[in-house]
Amino acid sequence: MSLYVRAMLEGARVEGSPGVDELRWHAPVRPDDVLVGEVEILDLVQSPFRKDLITVKNAGRLTREGEARPLMTLVLHSRFVRRDAAQAQHRDKETHTCKLYR
Repeated sequence: MSLYVRAMLEGARVEGSPGVDELRWHAPVRPDDVLVGEVEILDLVQSPFRKDLITVKNAGRLTREGEARPLMTLVLHSRFVRRDAAQAQHRDKETHTCKLYR
């Protein structure tokens, strides 16, 4: 969760989460593992009640550094408050890489 917070939530205005659809641990995490997380945005849903609120459906994947096999996968929803045009930094694609060390 620390990896997700540092990469996705830090500096964002988040108003909670409607929940997790799926969470699977495929293999154990060992004390000396260096973990790499990836998040893919699957869907964006505009709130019918608030124009500034959007629900983002994410698919997350956690692997050991240098390995392709996932240790953990999840699908979750997060509610973000949109920034106004003056605050927003428009980018075609944004990539964050965070590594979590013991």
